[in-house]
Amino acid sequence: MKFLSGLSVFCLLSTPADAQSVHQEFEGIITYKIILEAKLPDIKLERLKKSFGTTIEYFFKDGRYKWTAHGTDLEIEIFDPHSSLTSVVDKLYANDTLYFSDTGSSRDTVTNVTPGNPMDILGITCKSAVFTVLIGGKSDRKLIRTLYYSPDTLQYNTDYYRAYRGHGQNIVSRYLGAHPLRTELNFVALPFKIVYEAVSIESRKLTVAEFAINPALPSKSW
Repeated sequence: MKFLSGLSVFCLLSTPADAQSVHQEFEGIITYKIILEAKLPDIKLERLKKSFGTTIEYFFKDGRYKWTAHGTDLEIEIFDPHSSLTSVVDKLYANDTLYFSDTGSSRDTVTNVTPGNPMDILGITCKSAVFTVLIGGKSDRKLIRTLYYSPDTLQYNTDYYRAYRGHGQNIVSRYLGAHPLRTELNFVALPFKIVYEAVSIESRKLTVAEFAINPALPSKSW
């Protein structure tokens, strides 16, 4: 297990993904199914499944992402590093308000990372990495993030996410260098685990307008 302090931080960020000088960036849509896995046998997940939804579509272009969820209250989330390296914008189905959050001010901290077991997803052999994240930097709020990815496909420029500190994404992004095909979120204090696994990949050109927000809509911090 590697602890991210001093020299070990430098070693972690000197991975092949971080060293890439030429990126063939992925542009298109990845659709993920959402799976909730109970950690205890007596946990009922039916009501929770209605809150998290069934599928989520991620749109990617030049560092921008937008996702749209199905079967949940949250309609979209947008991140555009060309406008702001730290602002994420959310919108609910229930109203027209835009909710802004500043990921750059997050105190979430990656404390260690270790390689995991490989997995085949959509015919692609993926490596995996397991990150331990302290939410708010607090040891009693631990998140275990396991990500399955192929360093040779679905690549992105890691500079886009260098200030995105929520859930330790700045560290995670530099380590992977590619969009994950499976993400497991295990908040230690919760009795269930959240899994996002890719069910389709569509490579196609997108327009910048597809990531635009309406400045006329009301907004607030969240």
